[in-house]
Amino acid sequence: MYVSSLMLSYLLLKLLICHQVQEAIANCLTPLVPAIKSDASDLVRKLLSLLLDSDNYGERRGAAYGLAGLIKGLGILALKQLDIMNTLTDAMQDKKNPKHREGISFVLYCCPFSP
Repeated sequence: MYVSSLMLSYLLLKLLICHQVQEAIANCLTPLVPAIKSDASDLVRKLLSLLLDSDNYGERRGAAYGLAGLIKGLGILALKQLDIMNTLTDAMQDKKNPKHREGISFVLYCCPFSP
């Protein structure tokens, strides 16, 4: 199964639309993860950057849904292997930037979105 980076970019772009679309794409992203494992660290880095640094509420929320879908597809070990937990912990402890803490709350909300 081949998933191009163009398709992944398209999915990431669509994560910015609305709540229902964000959730649907996150659910669809999970089964695609085995085909994109080689690009997973780059995607995680992009999504974390959007989650923590974007000024747009929809982008941060969409990044949280995308991150949740990737984590579900990669497995719980990805939190440690891709340094996601350390990044989220550092962002949570950043008292000067409320966008970081808001982004963390989005991730906590989105991660248990499906069984």
